[in-house]
Amino acid sequence: MKDPIIGKKSTTTNTVYIPREMREEVEKISIELSYRLKRQINPSEFIQYLYRNYGEVAMDELMKVKED
Repeated sequence: MKDPIIGKKSTTTNTVYIPREMREEVEKISIELSYRLKRQINPSEFIQYLYRNYGEVAMDELMKVKED
C-alpha cells in the first residue's frame, strides 16, 4: 500500500501475532464489555486501550523480568 504523504510503498504492517488462545480470550473480553456497555467494543479497541493506559507499566515490568 502506498503512503499517501510520500507516495512510496509503506514498509510497515498492522499485523501483530497473538497466540490463538490469547486472541480468543481478548475476543471474550470484548464481547463481555460490549454487552455491559451496550455498544460494540472490538478486540482492537481493547488492545489499544491497554497499550495507551498500561504500556509504560508493562514495559517497565518486562525490563525488570528480562534483566534478572
